[in-house]
Amino acid sequence: MIFESERLYTRYFTMSDLDIFFRLNGDEEIVRYIRAPKTYEECRSFLTQIIEWYTGPAINWRIALLSKENNQVIGSFAIIPIGNTADMQLGYSLVKEHWGKGYATEITEAGLRYAFEKLGYPSIAAITESANSASQKVLLKCGFCLEAEYEEDGRKLLRFRRRQNDAVTPV
Repeated sequence: MIFESERLYTRYFTMSDLDIFFRLNGDEEIVRYIRAPKTYEECRSFLTQIIEWYTGPAINWRIALLSKENNQVIGSFAIIPIGNTADMQLGYSLVKEHWGKGYATEITEAGLRYAFEKLGYPSIAAITESANSASQKVLLKCGFCLEAEYEEDGRKLLRFRRRQNDAVTPV
């Protein structure tokens, strides 16, 4: 286990997670605000790369998100660099049957605590497409503030930021 919340915990992905990893990354509805959906073989290659990154010198984690209730992978959580910068961002995705249960907010709050307290980051960013209002609500609920609006590869993006010492005002 890497970190946990009340109902969830995280761990590194393994190749035995390939089928659920494909469900998360091959479903157009799940990844519509992240990237183009991947084929099964593309997911195999991507998962292999992710596992290799775990032993690298820098944090570049896409990790499995599991339910404490049944130890099943229900999504993923990421703490990854933004491009070729020292700035870090977090992200998450959930299989559709777990949408709307408060898991995104719960794991974002736990991930922030981990990033600040264990990894020592002074701030964390999060990037969403402007149309992704559900993720924007999660970020605002977790104390992120809108930092910038910009366009990249034809997509209108919003960058949010949460600093370690920011007071969180309930939304």
